Amino acid sequence: MDDEPLWGDADDRIRAAFAADSDAARRIATRALTGTPFVQTRWPPRARTTVAVVVAAALLAVAVVWPARTRREPPAQPLTSLSIIGSGSLVVVDGNDGRRWIVGRPAQPPQGRYVIVIPQ
Repeated sequence: MDDEPLWGDADDRIRAAFAADSDAARRIATRALTGTPFVQTRWPPRARTTVAVVVAAALLAVAVVWPARTRREPPAQPLTSLSIIGSGSLVVVDGNDGRRWIVGRPAQPPQGRYVIVIPQ
């Protein structure tokens, strides 16, 4: 089994497919010899600056709005007078700020007396 000519032919075809043209080889060699790093990015510098400014503005807006959003109402003024009215087991308390509390026994659940009629 002599398969050396087969490997040589396949090797030549693969090397030809991956061979760079002379311009590409010259650019690669020039970049490698100059010593300057070449970093290719997806975004041009102006677009990166614009995105950074927009993100910074959004963070600033959130930082300004967030405390105002989470601010709580000041505590209510303390009551200076109460009006208490009682009628039987029901007590109504009125505050000077307009709040009203009704205190009493819970309402009785309705007593269900149902008849189910099934026709025969």
